[in-house]
Amino acid sequence: MIWELQIIYEDVSMDAQYMDAVKREDMETAQRMVDAAAKRAGYDVGVAEHRTASDSLEGNKFDLNRAGSSGGGRIDFYKPAVYFAITSQKTRDILTSLEAKGFPPPYGGKIFRAFLKIEDGVDFDQTEKNGTRILGVTDPSRIKSADPVTYKNNKPIPLSERFNPNTDDIRY
Repeated sequence: MIWELQIIYEDVSMDAQYMDAVKREDMETAQRMVDAAAKRAGYDVGVAEHRTASDSLEGNKFDLNRAGSSGGGRIDFYKPAVYFAITSQKTRDILTSLEAKGFPPPYGGKIFRAFLKIEDGVDFDQTEKNGTRILGVTDPSRIKSADPVTYKNNKPIPLSERFNPNTDDIRY
């Protein structure tokens, strides 16, 4: 009972500090708090990027049927998944160079940054020769927004609600 009250107190205190940072528009502090909350909740991969030309989000959820296939078709993984990358410096340099020359971004210009929970034997996790890590997540509830603030009805969602494993909603 005392342990449960301690957790509730910590959540209320954390939420108050977080909401104060958001109100002051201190996104650096808000981001640090989000990063720590994600790690505490077991979202051990972050920040990964999902790049797309289309909208693979259905409202605030990733739709596995619209998310694309096998990280561009280079890998042998046949489960429906949403693919992300943690790009190496070499890959970032190549992308910057191509953009400077006027080439469109690969996979499209929309970039979604997320924290991920990867399950061994269920999800795809491969590091390419150039150092870029490719991840395929088979359950959208293990994909959460890495934004410093997420909103519902134009109000910031409290930090204690951000990493709910029981919903596919990327904001929670």
